[in-house]
Amino acid sequence: MKTLITAILVVAIANLLGVLGFLGWLGATDRLSKDRFNRIKEILAVTNAEELALAATEKAKAETQAKETALAAKMAEPPKSAAESISDNRQSGEIQQQGQLRLRDELRQLQLQLDRRQAELDATKAQLDAKERTFQQRLAEVGKAAANEQFKQALAALEAQEPADAQKVLSTIIQDRQQEQAVSYLASMSPKNRAAVITEFIAVDPKLAATLLEELRTRGLSSTTAASPQPTTPR
Repeated sequence: MKTLITAILVVAIANLLGVLGFLGWLGATDRLSKDRFNRIKEILAVTNAEELALAATEKAKAETQAKETALAAKMAEPPKSAAESISDNRQSGEIQQQGQLRLRDELRQLQLQLDRRQAELDATKAQLDAKERTFQQRLAEVGKAAANEQFKQALAALEAQEPADAQKVLSTIIQDRQQEQAVSYLASMSPKNRAAVITEFIAVDPKLAATLLEELRTRGLSSTTAASPQPTTPR
């Protein structure tokens, strides 16, 4: 027990001597004075929270003081005369009007750009539409030419048949609900071949022959060829 107490005392005395030695070194090297010691005491006497609160209070006081000073300075200014107020209002109105004019000018420029862009788009669309129409027209012409060529070939094959055989072919076409096509073949035949085929229709189906003659008449072809039928001779 005595040994433990002795050890504690030795450590305490050593720490005390260390602190005293450190303080003596601070004093000997001119790093510690009475004023500094007092300032250190003041710093350590206040907690961190208290220091922050004090700083906030001082800042609020400074802001309040600044506002009061600015208000006092403003109140100390002499009041504006009526002429000065009118002049200030006029200047403010002119500035506002200039801003409105500038905004209108910017809007007008934007509108012009939009109109110019729309005109370019319309011109491009018109060109594309014209090209599309030209293409469709050429396509129709090519299709029409091909159809005409096919029609001519079919007509030539039909006229090469005997009138009775040609009549049977046309009857089949009419039965397939393509009577308009059969009339087109008849209208395109030579008068001699057409008269021979119509004569075959009269012999087989007079009513259908009358219908075909009427449709040929509406196309401007003479129907007298059927009134004087010619013999059906091979060609």
